[in-house]
Amino acid sequence: MLAFKLAIFYWPFCFLFDHGSCLIDCDNVLRNTDYFTGLCSNKWKNLQPLVRPGQPSVGYAWVKRKVEEHFKSKDDAEKYIDEQNGFLGVINPGVGGNPLITIVDKHHTLSALDYSGYDDISVSMNIICDYRNLTWDDFYQTLESQSFIYILDHPKGLPNHLPQPISPSDLPIVFEFRKNSKAFSNDPWRALSSFSRKVEKAPDPFPKCKSNDDKYCERCYIRVCQDNSTEISKQSKSVNPSIPFFEFKWGYFLNYAAFYDNTYWPSFKDWQNFMEKYLDLETDFESMNVDSWQDAADLLVPLCRSEQTGSYRLPNNAFPNSKSEELPGYVQGTEKLPEDPTCGQPTCG
Repeated sequence: MLAFKLAIFYWPFCFLFDHGSCLIDCDNVLRNTDYFTGLCSNKWKNLQPLVRPGQPSVGYAWVKRKVEEHFKSKDDAEKYIDEQNGFLGVINPGVGGNPLITIVDKHHTLSALDYSGYDDISVSMNIICDYRNLTWDDFYQTLESQSFIYILDHPKGLPNHLPQPISPSDLPIVFEFRKNSKAFSNDPWRALSSFSRKVEKAPDPFPKCKSNDDKYCERCYIRVCQDNSTEISKQSKSVNPSIPFFEFKWGYFLNYAAFYDNTYWPSFKDWQNFMEKYLDLETDFESMNVDSWQDAADLLVPLCRSEQTGSYRLPNNAFPNSKSEELPGYVQGTEKLPEDPTCGQPTCG
C-alpha cells in the first residue's frame, strides 16, 4: 500500500521534471518481456549498445549542422532530444537470444547526440513493432516490405556515384558517430536534400519570403505525408504517416541530375553555378562549414522546382516498395510553400 501511495505521489513530479525517467527501462523491455510496444527510455550510454542502425549512411554535413545548432551545451541537447517525442524503433531478433532495437528514423539526430558526448541524457524509444521471434531473414524481409530500413549506399569512396542496393546484413552493427569512429558512410546528397528544406535565399527569380510566409517558403519541396491532398495550402496536419526515405529519394534525384543528366535543370548556367559550389565543399567532418553547404543547397531550388523535374521517376530497383515513383512533395515554379505538415506515426503492417 505504501509503495502504491509513493507511486501516486511520485508520478506527476516525475513527468514534471524528467518524463524520460518515468518510462520503463528499455533494457528491461528487451530482457524481461516476451512482447512490447510503446515507450521506453534509458540514458544514451546505456541505450547505445542496445540499438542498431536501419540505414548505412547519414549526411555528415547535416549531422554537423545539428551538432552546431542543437548540441552546444547539455541543456540544449536535453531540450532538443526531449522535443523528438521518442525515436521510432522495432525490436529485432538480437544476438544469442538477446533482442535488440533497430532504429527506423532520426539517425542524424542520434548521430549528433553521440558526437556531442552528452551520453548521460535520457533518450526515449517508441517501439512500434516487436519482431524478436522472427528469424533474421524474416525480420529483414518484413522491414524491407514495410520500408523501415534503407538499404542503398554509394560505392565506397565514390559519393557522387548513384547509391546501389546492399544486403540488409551489410547495415552497421553498432550505432556510433564519434570523432575517430563513425559506423556510417557519408552521403553528401542526403545532406543536401535536408539543407534544401532550409533555404531562406533562393536565387532569382524566386521571390523573398515575407513575414507572413513560412520562413523557408521557397525551399526545394514540401514534406507531405502519405496520401495527402494535392492542395498543399490545406496540409497542416495528417494522421497519415510520413513517406519513407523522403530525403533519400530527393537526394538520389539531386545526385542523378548533377552528375548523370543535367537536362532537368532550367539552364546550363543553373547547373554550372551549383556544380562550382558543390565541388568546392569540404567533406571532412571536422572541417565542414555548414554555411557553405547551405549556400550550395540554395542553388538547388531552380532544379527542384523546374518543369522537367516533374517528369522524373525514381527507379523501381532503388525503391522497390514505394507506392509511387514520383518525387514526393514536388512543386513546380516559384509558388510559396506553407510549413511542412505534421505526419502521423507508421504502424506495423
